[in-house]
Amino acid sequence: MIKLFKYISLSIVTLYLIYSSNLFAGKILKYDIKKQESLHDNSVLFFMHGWGSSKKWYKEIISEFGDDFTIVILQAPYRMGWFSGKFSWYDWQIVDGDTTSNQEQINFSSQSVLRTINHIIRKENLDIKNVFIGGQSQGAIMACKLASEHPESMRGFFAHNGRLPVVFKPVNSDSFSKLHGLILNGKYDKVLPPKYAKSIVNKFKNLGVNIDSISPEIGHGMPKESWRMIQEWINSIIR
Repeated sequence: MIKLFKYISLSIVTLYLIYSSNLFAGKILKYDIKKQESLHDNSVLFFMHGWGSSKKWYKEIISEFGDDFTIVILQAPYRMGWFSGKFSWYDWQIVDGDTTSNQEQINFSSQSVLRTINHIIRKENLDIKNVFIGGQSQGAIMACKLASEHPESMRGFFAHNGRLPVVFKPVNSDSFSKLHGLILNGKYDKVLPPKYAKSIVNKFKNLGVNIDSISPEIGHGMPKESWRMIQEWINSIIR
């Protein structure tokens, strides 16, 4: 009986260690990629979609984004329902007027994004010094989290109709002074109103980030005009 108890206890500990290791390491995410034809500077943009979306929603954007740099659409790891084509970076809910988020999931997603970026950079021979990340809505929240915790891993980030993460703990790093940021928020966005964009701008400016902000006359969606502004912003940095 004692031997059986020891065996069960050891199995539980082993499973916990395996789970914790996977949580820390993340996984390689599914993605779509459009490479530059010329690859003259090997710059790359990694984009994270919003809550309830998927990489398939952005295939048209990939084909129309031009040939200035490589673009990768990452797919969030959490499927919303067994047969759903919708995905999320983490679960969230509003409790007593405050937004809460699943920190285990957001941390797993963050590590997965970093692992996938490193995987793609090595596989496609891209320039690690010219990495840009960005996202829409929940994907923008992910971009803010990654930029605040891993500024050395990117040259710039953008947040389109997003907000700061619920848990915002920037690292102490000199890399913030070299980081570029673009914050876009629709004037008519009722899901995440412009006040959230102002908070992002203020927090990152205080960290020393080179921040630009734009308030296009749009709602919560992400029209082609937004992509044009993002493309022009990236080109202004890498050229």
